[in-house]
Amino acid sequence: MNENPPPTSVTKAAVISVPTNVLEAVAKWTGTDEGRPHLHQVLFTKGTMVAVDGHRMVIAPCETFGLTLGIDRQYLLAAVA
Repeated sequence: MNENPPPTSVTKAAVISVPTNVLEAVAKWTGTDEGRPHLHQVLFTKGTMVAVDGHRMVIAPCETFGLTLGIDRQYLLAAVA
């Protein structure tokens, strides 16, 4: 008898939907100053993505499906390379 039956439901993975060229453009606006590492991320929240470099802010629409998270510039640029 099988003690571990297969799951009966499928869980959808949470994703963020952003065109690659928009993701790359916004990620390039994040800060690169080693003294301010908190500016190295793009924030994804409430249908927008936000990047700042300490002087300028870029806001672009994206589908976040209710997620809020920050992703470091280096990972985003590697993902679109």
